[in-house]
Amino acid sequence: MAISYVLANPVKAGLVQDFIKYPWSSAGEYFSKDRPKHVDHVFVEALYGSKREMSEHVHNWQGRKAELPVIHTEMGALLADENGVGLLTEKFERRSGEESLERKRKDDLGFEPLQKVYQEFEQMREINLDKIDLDSRQGQKLRRELLLQLKDRGGLKYREIARLPEFAGVRMNSLGSMYRHEKKVKK
Repeated sequence: MAISYVLANPVKAGLVQDFIKYPWSSAGEYFSKDRPKHVDHVFVEALYGSKREMSEHVHNWQGRKAELPVIHTEMGALLADENGVGLLTEKFERRSGEESLERKRKDDLGFEPLQKVYQEFEQMREINLDKIDLDSRQGQKLRRELLLQLKDRGGLKYREIARLPEFAGVRMNSLGSMYRHEKKVKK
């Protein structure tokens, strides 16, 4: 629903007649054989199934006057209807508080404690992360390596990693591409 809404916006705004032709959208890249590598197409293509179905769904959104269902909660604005808020609130409360980076999920068993991941990372590279310039080329490389360790050994989610000091200023949606890049390098 949200993807169709976003893809339909350039037509609603009168910028183009066909949402696929909007130059700053990835819409034309989905279901394309020559798509750039930076387009994460898997989710969208699985969601719609075909280019025709995507077009139909987006065209349906173009004609709607209704906006997406946004509910304002103590967590902030949520894209959900009244039925979905309960589940989202429950998940939020379960992971909030001072111990938010501690393990609270059953499937976290087997992951290493955050302190251990940090300590071994610094020992192995003979560094102190507090003294590294994370804007330098070397600092960025170390940050990507740390990201890999935090996800693979620590089991942290991107939203948890984004709150760590070493990742301050890094957009959460950039963490996935950083992780995939580093994973590919380590193969």
